[in-house]
Amino acid sequence: MYLLQKMAQLIETAIHEAGHTIMALKFNKDFEYVTIISKEDSLGHIKYVENVSNLLKLLDGTSEEILEFHEINKMVQQEIIIKLSGYNAELKFGVDNKIGAKEDLDSSFEIALSHEGDGESASRFLDECLELSKKYVDDYWESIQILAQKLIEHKTLNQIQVRSFLEYK
Repeated sequence: MYLLQKMAQLIETAIHEAGHTIMALKFNKDFEYVTIISKEDSLGHIKYVENVSNLLKLLDGTSEEILEFHEINKMVQQEIIIKLSGYNAELKFGVDNKIGAKEDLDSSFEIALSHEGDGESASRFLDECLELSKKYVDDYWESIQILAQKLIEHKTLNQIQVRSFLEYK
């Protein structure tokens, strides 16, 4: 039974990380790699490139201007959708693992709260992001499954490998 539990956990982790990764690609968020190799505090993770390219694009030529709210709103929404898509991919797969996705769910709420300013508005914003995340997971489900399979085979993939497996150009 232990072997079957480990295999199920590996598949669930691959689906979860593939959900994050596909949404990162959708929103042009660069990453170094995605892995299903566990470490002390996670079963897998995606290592994002630490840059501010999207923010710099928004700021380009507008150093004296205030960023438009809809651009900031869009960036925050995309960040939350990426975080929630691992959990939503697991749900679509048939697993409701709120414990494993707790960090993603908690950090999504913290981002929403920081953006919206109060708990009620943050909850509404988070609900909107959750619904969008579900829709995108549905829309990209085939790609999520392909990537999960490749993660199970290779354990770790960089962004170039992910794109080549998915035939993104």
